[in-house]
Amino acid sequence: MQTALSELRANAAMLDQLTGWLTAAEANLSAHAHEMLPENLPIIEQLFQDHQVCPACSFNKSVIVAKLLLSLQFYSCVNFYVLSGK
Repeated sequence: MQTALSELRANAAMLDQLTGWLTAAEANLSAHAHEMLPENLPIIEQLFQDHQVCPACSFNKSVIVAKLLLSLQFYSCVNFYVLSGK
């Protein structure tokens, strides 16, 4: 039980971190949504390079999401097993 509680607390911390990152990313996208694209090609190339980092960030966050989902599935199975009296 103690191990399960520790894992749940760790998952809650990861979920809070992920929620904060998603909220910040959404705010950043919303802030830049109305900006006009520059007509200067070097500036566009720089923006493109800056946004190449985003998929890497997303991939790192998807690992956290997958871990949380696996934990939720595991605990759902455990709860079903316990509640069914098997």
